[in-house]
Amino acid sequence: IDDFYADIYAAYSSAPGTDYYSAVISNYIYGATGNPHGNVQYVLKHLDNNIYEATDLLAQINTNLDRAVSMIDAFTSVVTTDTNGIALPGGSQVVGLLNLDSGSYDQLTSLGIGILKNLAATLYDSVKNEVQTELNQQLEIAEPTLSSISQTLVDLRSTITNIQAQLTVVSSLGNELHDILNSPEMQYPVNQINSAISDWFAALPGDGALLAEYSPEEVKAMLRRQIKDAFYGSRPCADIQQMVRSRLYEVEASIEEGIDSAYQQLNKAMRDFISQYVSQLDDTINGALGDLGESIGAGQIDGYAHIRHDSLTELRLDGKFQWKVPKEMDFNAYMVIKQLDSKQAGACGMPGAKLPEVTVGTTDMEMDMMECKIRADISVKVSFISTNLSGNVVVYPIGMGGSFNMKEGKIGFESFAITKLYAAVALGALENYLSAAVHCNFTDYEVEGGIFLGKTCTLDPFSWDKEVQSVLGDPPFTGIYVYGQGWIPVPIVDYGCMLQIRVGVGAGIFAFLEGPIGGKVYMGLDGTALCVVNVGAEVVLVGVKDGDDLRMKGKGTVRGRVGACPFCVKFSKTIGVIYDNGDWDADL
Repeated sequence: IDDFYADIYAAYSSAPGTDYYSAVISNYIYGATGNPHGNVQYVLKHLDNNIYEATDLLAQINTNLDRAVSMIDAFTSVVTTDTNGIALPGGSQVVGLLNLDSGSYDQLTSLGIGILKNLAATLYDSVKNEVQTELNQQLEIAEPTLSSISQTLVDLRSTITNIQAQLTVVSSLGNELHDILNSPEMQYPVNQINSAISDWFAALPGDGALLAEYSPEEVKAMLRRQIKDAFYGSRPCADIQQMVRSRLYEVEASIEEGIDSAYQQLNKAMRDFISQYVSQLDDTINGALGDLGESIGAGQIDGYAHIRHDSLTELRLDGKFQWKVPKEMDFNAYMVIKQLDSKQAGACGMPGAKLPEVTVGTTDMEMDMMECKIRADISVKVSFISTNLSGNVVVYPIGMGGSFNMKEGKIGFESFAITKLYAAVALGALENYLSAAVHCNFTDYEVEGGIFLGKTCTLDPFSWDKEVQSVLGDPPFTGIYVYGQGWIPVPIVDYGCMLQIRVGVGAGIFAFLEGPIGGKVYMGLDGTALCVVNVGAEVVLVGVKDGDDLRMKGKGTVRGRVGACPFCVKFSKTIGVIYDNGDWDADL
């Protein structure tokens, strides 16, 4: 922009009453002469990886993802840099808030103490001798939930690093960005920039003779505005935003929800601690308004609001809830109300509409199911849309769904036990699906399987199969996925503890209208000899069909154990395995 203005003003100074600007504008928009990399057309078409200019979109995305990884580490691991990425003095490090230090959440406790010091100094002075121990005890009660939140953040960290691996120009994300920037549609904003800037100069009195009345800053601001407006309003820019959001929107939302949940556990621990000293703190359960008051109640409500510009974009309420199902059941849960701009909401947005979304859920909730104690994540979501009817704004639901994911424990019936259980359903204008998965043990047999059927706008319904989830690509998906797997003892090779062999076999297939068709294959073998030697092997392959070609990729693992643990000796080796139309290859 500086060079652009300098050349424009030089041409104006030489011949102010002529068409001094047309050739200069054409040169800086299309690169007719001079530096081939210093024009708008080149810069915009090389936003992905421009080695000649400061703008490098892939590098910017990678930098932001590095910051997201550092933020997660500040909770689950250790911090070695400050917020500017500069290493801490002397190579020191700080333990993350959710990193169990010596068996307790010391950093989280220290944060709570600091809050009390600053916001309730008088109270802190009276309880400072007990606060460390008491807060630690309160956080120990929340340890299962905090551990689950921490694991979720660790999984999201892995998702981010996988996305970062796609940022090279030769990878899927890099290629997609390169194709968008070099598509024929990219020429439209370039031409629009040329026309808009030329029109601005032509509109000056005397064919631009009054340029001297504008300061350099004003002219440069105009040049930047015309370039930005044309590009931000173009189809390629919208495609880039959609591409990035489809990969990162759910990740960002999940990270924010996990961190908010962690802070809320600290809020609850502090509230429970403070309630011992503040008698006025109301912990009673109050019934809901209307006819639901006898079935649903809530108390100890607190939370936060996210306000951007003049809009309330997110409201979260955390509290103690009570359901009668039919007995009274108390549990800690959250309610999140979001305002989603459908242009930013990913694959199934309704263009131009605001989509409020209400989610009620709980993380790692302890509950009794058929006289068995389990822990589970539970979530119910309702999406709304507003419309104008006869001058009145009417808000109505367009979809609802829920999920149940058993995280710990088992549901047993004599010799039969369910050790994993996942179920999810969604109904509405945007999503309609049923997804379920289960793992069962009975006597010496193990079976597991799952099914997805319908349409989804996210990858969440496939969370019970991480391998398939990782190869599907970007939603939406409309179709079916079915998988089944079983471990069966070999009857003729079973001599009790002396020698026992089991085999495992699994297979699944998915097919979606949006394109991906493929499947998953599992093969396993496990054996025990002399009661002290155990050797096992498994191969997992997942692939997508392309025309008549079937290519599957996965890994094979061989593992073993000799002796009785904790004094046993273990070994494990994993290799990459590729199947390509009948040919096998292994990456040793």
